[in-house]
Amino acid sequence: MVQNGLGAVVLTLIVMLSGCSQTRDLHSADAFPIPINKSLYSDSLAANVISYSSLFTLTQSQYDDIERFIQRPHIAPLAPFIQARHYLLDTLTEFHYEGQSLSASDALMLNSGNCMSMAAVSYAVSKALKVPIQFQMVQSEPVLLDVVNHTMIISDHVRTLLYDAPENTGLLSPYWGGHQFVTIDYFPSSTSLTGKLVNEATFVAMFYRNLASDALVEGRLADAYWLALEGLKWAPKYVPLINVAAIVHRRSGDWHSAEALYQYALEIEPDNLAVLDNYRALAKLAGNADLAEMLKKRIAQIEDYRGFDFYVLGHEALRQGNYNEAEMYFSKLLKNAPYFHPGWFELAKAQAVQGKFDIAKQALEKALALSSRSEDVRRYQAKLSLFE
Repeated sequence: MVQNGLGAVVLTLIVMLSGCSQTRDLHSADAFPIPINKSLYSDSLAANVISYSSLFTLTQSQYDDIERFIQRPHIAPLAPFIQARHYLLDTLTEFHYEGQSLSASDALMLNSGNCMSMAAVSYAVSKALKVPIQFQMVQSEPVLLDVVNHTMIISDHVRTLLYDAPENTGLLSPYWGGHQFVTIDYFPSSTSLTGKLVNEATFVAMFYRNLASDALVEGRLADAYWLALEGLKWAPKYVPLINVAAIVHRRSGDWHSAEALYQYALEIEPDNLAVLDNYRALAKLAGNADLAEMLKKRIAQIEDYRGFDFYVLGHEALRQGNYNEAEMYFSKLLKNAPYFHPGWFELAKAQAVQGKFDIAKQALEKALALSSRSEDVRRYQAKLSLFE
């Protein structure tokens, strides 16, 4: 997911989602029904795109390790979907969380990677044991990972569902056909809410979206371009990846195609806040004040959306000195994510600069009550002392 413009400098929000994949027969036609500029970068650079099989195939020694594990006396009698769960939990218990999207074999070998890497391992193991697998979006408190090259990176994840069913069962919901299933959530949270199920083709696109986002952050525009195109072959209507493709086009100087991509994405998801705000940023860069204002009004009308989108918009408004607008965005954030203490802190800043000291103090008190890390507690207490 992507977001946010800041004056003449565009601040982009990329939400790194965890995902997995399927076999090559899920691959859709190469013809794109979307306004991609197919000549933006030379075809010779497409060779740098990592293949599907390279992403989700384990090494022979890793397959041998799985086989040895399921032959253990206390594991062998279990159903395959339970064997898969035991292997994943046993193997990934000491997994080191890093920001990289690694292939399944690399993540398993290094015992590290991001949520997507863990999901890739889960997928590869499930296929090795012929266990149907599905993924479900998990909405939890967003975690700001970094800001690099005007790009804000926020983490999100999925949980894994393993089924006691024939390998090629078409799973439509967790309760499809009455099959038993178990769930694995490697990062459970008391604030987590489960969301929609995502098919495997979309998960392939999600993985390529992460890889394209990594390339975008590092300034490797050609790699980001070809990775985005590869992902869109799997899921041509996956809006977050269309959004990344639009950013690549804009940063490469093809503003016309970027605008067409934003418009296409909004045909699919008219209220996608990330697309709307990136489109607004493009309009501002192009000097189209009327379009930018129209998009700003559309954004302001959105109520039910993921809180961290409004968090980024609020930050932009604060930096631009639009304090009333910032207060509005942070209020929307907290309507959707009242547990997110940094939002209360930012709301207090927006209110205090407007002279609304009483309610700013209340917002700070909420931030303090919700915080647990010592550095946050000290920071909020220091700000509260200014109101005494």
